[in-house]
Amino acid sequence: MSEETNIIDMVEQANAQLDKIDELWDKYNQLKIDILSAGKTNPYINERDIRRVLKYVDNFKSELGNILLIESAIYLINQNRTQEQIIKIIKAAYLMAEKKLSDYLTAVKILDATLSGVNSLKVMPELSGLSMVELAGGKAIEIIENMLGANNG
Repeated sequence: MSEETNIIDMVEQANAQLDKIDELWDKYNQLKIDILSAGKTNPYINERDIRRVLKYVDNFKSELGNILLIESAIYLINQNRTQEQIIKIIKAAYLMAEKKLSDYLTAVKILDATLSGVNSLKVMPELSGLSMVELAGGKAIEIIENMLGANNG
């Protein structure tokens, strides 16, 4: 293979990577529009709250990436969660994924369900005795943050 062919291959690979970056950037920007739109249907959150969630996500130091975090925030907004609940769930779900107790998106859904009084966190016996009222008050999320070390974000 000639040097010229190698250079052409490298340029093609670089262009393919740039196309991927463009796609991700477009998706990220669309998600920012989508999250603002989702907030219009949630009576417990306003545009300022959403901007705080986005700022939190942008500052969150994670290998998960902003796109996944924003998608989960949109899910939680559609579940009529408050700004504080969204941030706490993102944090706790990240910790659960980091400790291999669950994948991130499953953890988001499980933690969201606890706020409706459903406890499906069988992997953590410390949560088995919580009442529906304690679950709805966010006690499970608080315990997870304390147990797993919520020092990120």
